[in-house]
Amino acid sequence: MMTPYGDDTATINLVIVDAAMRGRGLGRKMLEEALAEAGERICYLVSTQEDLPLYEKVGFAATGETVQHQGEPLLVEAPGHVTWSESGDHAHLVTLDRAAYGHDRSAVIEILRERAKFAVIRDAGEIQAFAAIRSFGRGLVIGPVMARNDSEARALIDFLLVHHQGGFVRIDTDVSTNLAGWLTRRGLYRAGGGITMRRSGAARKEGKPADHRSYALVSQALG
Repeated sequence: MMTPYGDDTATINLVIVDAAMRGRGLGRKMLEEALAEAGERICYLVSTQEDLPLYEKVGFAATGETVQHQGEPLLVEAPGHVTWSESGDHAHLVTLDRAAYGHDRSAVIEILRERAKFAVIRDAGEIQAFAAIRSFGRGLVIGPVMARNDSEARALIDFLLVHHQGGFVRIDTDVSTNLAGWLTRRGLYRAGGGITMRRSGAARKEGKPADHRSYALVSQALG
């Protein structure tokens, strides 16, 4: 499965081969077909340790590490400057996601609009950070989380945890965010993860440094 984001980026979401058919090169052939369909797009994925050699053979390189935290959150105080989003906020969320992620994921945010609840931080009436929470697996998943700094990201997450006490919550984040220890103290313990990888496409002009960054993934499959 491959998901294109606009004309410059894509994610490789799933490469699945039945256990009885493994070792015959089918995974690589399917992956090559997906990459051909992606064309000149930059491609991202999250790999397990055992699948690294396959992805490296087709041009992917490790760029970081994603960690999964999950559990029943401990009691925390609700931050006073975080609120739920309003019906007219969607376009602002799309713009903010693009600024933080660096690519157009408007189709993904549109799908989340129907399936998730969004918490936001406003500054002078303008949305400056947001986080989403939705049903997933045995409970709930938080993500994406887009913010200008660690303090905003933590406030958004705390707000969502306060409003979903007693539930099972998962969040996937990059180790570079330094949220791991903080999430553990919130009762969300490390339960797995993977290696983030990138395969470069055609050379593209670099934009200016982003004022926002991504603190949590939509999912390991979607980035």
